[in-house]
Amino acid sequence: MQTSWSREKYALNVRVQGLESKVIEPACRTMAGFLAVVTISLSSAATPAFPRLMLGDDGGIAFDSESDALAAGIAAANRMVDDLAG
Repeated sequence: MQTSWSREKYALNVRVQGLESKVIEPACRTMAGFLAVVTISLSSAATPAFPRLMLGDDGGIAFDSESDALAAGIAAANRMVDDLAG
């Protein structure tokens, strides 16, 4: 899942990355989820203007669904542009 859009002088891209990792616990269970990967570039340049940002939920763990990860990534990208313009 991915979305791209332009806002002011920036090109924003959010994609969802599936995550599966082993957690060291007595049961050694596998956790799965989704991360939002946010890239912000200047519209006039192909290279990112900022380091790529990988987001989990407020607790710092992966999102349960792709749609939650995508929505959070879109909100974060828009807030970053707001901060830059403000």
